[in-house]
Amino acid sequence: EVTDPKFSAKWNAIVENAIKLIRKYSSDINIIVGSYWNNSIDSMKDLDKPYDEHIVYTFHCYDPFLFTHQAAYWVDEMPRDFRIDYPGSVPKYRSEIKRLGLEYMQTYEEVKTEKFTPDYFMGRFAEAVRVAEERNVPMYCGEYGVINLASAENTLNWYKDISSAFEKCSIGRAAWSYKGVDYGFIDGHLDGVLDELVKYL
Repeated sequence: EVTDPKFSAKWNAIVENAIKLIRKYSSDINIIVGSYWNNSIDSMKDLDKPYDEHIVYTFHCYDPFLFTHQAAYWVDEMPRDFRIDYPGSVPKYRSEIKRLGLEYMQTYEEVKTEKFTPDYFMGRFAEAVRVAEERNVPMYCGEYGVINLASAENTLNWYKDISSAFEKCSIGRAAWSYKGVDYGFIDGHLDGVLDELVKYL
């Protein structure tokens, strides 16, 4: 995962070289390409135009970050006892992310509703969907999910909303993750909602 946007041009050059090498052996295999900011959807527009008709643009989605990463031990500013609900209160998200010093991740100032809805994700996807349509490239969300410290009910709410947006935008996806790695489905914390949740994957 490329992080710093200053490497965008170098990354695009690496992608081009890799595609040329792959095409020597396979002329029509689909090649999945992501951008910087850890495959952020906001950086997808900075990928070069597809080199042929067998390119797929990928991104990761963990929005809203404050919910999907609550109490995440690898986020330095995140308290280990922090909890927040989804769809929750957008004003609370704004105040909490400011209080924690995580505004570099998201501010939620663009959200006009009191609570998060599927339209939040539609707004997050809109620019990338436009770019993909202009370039005739399919989109694939290669990672999305909720940390296993969130409540099962809130996690189900989140999957319902993001799934609705994926369906409307015809975006393929793969949840992170099936087992373990702090985001799994089968460690027991989702047992009460799992039968319903899998409908939205």
